[in-house]
Amino acid sequence: MACRRLPKAQIVQFLRATGCAQTPSHSVRSLSSVPSLRAGCSVRQSSYERSHHGGHGESSHKSRAILLAGTPIVILFGATGDNEGPTEPPKDLTAKQRHALLRYADQLHKEEEYAEEYALLAPYYTSDDREMLWRLARISILCRDVDSRNGTVKVKRDDSYMLLTKQALHFAKRAVELGSDHAMCQLWYAICINHMQPYRSSQQKLNDVARMYGAFARSILLDRNVAFSWHSYGQWHYHVADTNWFVWKAVEVANPGLAKGTFEEAAACFNRAEKVEPGFYLGNLSYLAKTYGKLGETDNQREVLERMIATTPKNAVDAEYISIAKERLSRLPAKK
Repeated sequence: MACRRLPKAQIVQFLRATGCAQTPSHSVRSLSSVPSLRAGCSVRQSSYERSHHGGHGESSHKSRAILLAGTPIVILFGATGDNEGPTEPPKDLTAKQRHALLRYADQLHKEEEYAEEYALLAPYYTSDDREMLWRLARISILCRDVDSRNGTVKVKRDDSYMLLTKQALHFAKRAVELGSDHAMCQLWYAICINHMQPYRSSQQKLNDVARMYGAFARSILLDRNVAFSWHSYGQWHYHVADTNWFVWKAVEVANPGLAKGTFEEAAACFNRAEKVEPGFYLGNLSYLAKTYGKLGETDNQREVLERMIATTPKNAVDAEYISIAKERLSRLPAKK
C-alpha cells in the first residue's frame, strides 16, 4: 500500500512531541544545506583520531566521527556546537512511534530526501532494532553520494566517504548478527561488503565473493518479492561471470565449491527484478542490456535499450542511464 505523503513540518512535530530523536529541530529542515554534507559528508575528527593520528578538526564542520565498538562512526548533525547531537540514545519507542518513524524514513527515502532521512535515523546508531539498523546501513551508503545524485556536487572519495562506508557495514553486520532471517538485513549486508572492496586486502576480497553470494542468496530465499534483491544478485552473477580465468581460480582456492556466476543467470535475475517491480530502477535495465550484449543477443539488447530511451527520467541518475543507453544503441549493428 502506497504511503500518503507527509509534510516535513509534520515529521518535525512528530519528533518534538514524542522525543523520538534528540536532534535539534532544525536538523530535519536544513541538513541538506549544511556545508559538510554538500562537500561529501566531511568529517570532523574525534579526540580519539586526533590523539592517534595527529589530526586537527575544524569546529565549523557539522559532522562528527565517534567510536562505536572500535569502529569510527560518522554521525551528521545540523548543529555546530561540540556538545550538541544525540550523545545519549533516544527514549524507548512505543510500537506506534516506531512504526511511524520507520514509515517517515521510508517516505523520505522514496522521495530521495537522503539528508533528512539520515537526520531522522542517526540518533538510533546504538539501536538493536534490525529495522533501524538496515535502514541506517542504507542511508549511510546513500549519504556519501547525496549531492552527486542531484547533479550538483561531485563527491570526493575522501576519508569521510570511507568512514561512511565502514559505518554502513558496521550497521548491516550488526543487523545480521541479531538474526539471519531478515531479507533486507541480508541484502544490505551484501551491498555494504561490496562497497567496502576498495578498502579491503586481496585476501579479504577473495573471501568476500562467497560472503556476498551467501547474503544475496539468503535475502532472496527469505523474500522473493524484492526487486532490488534480484538486481543485486544479478550484479553478482554478472561481475563474477566477467572475471578473468586467473582471478576466478584464486576465488575458487579461497572458496572451495563456490559455483561460478553466469551471464545467463544474471539475465534471469534482472528479468525477474523487472517482473517483481516493472521500471523500478533504470540501472537494472542497463545491466540487462549489457548482459544481453555479453550473451550475443543483439535483438534483446536493442529492445531493452530502446525501452530505456523511451523512459521519462525522474532524476539526474535516470538521465545519465538514458544517455548511456543512447550511446550503446548507436554502436549496435543496424537492425536486419
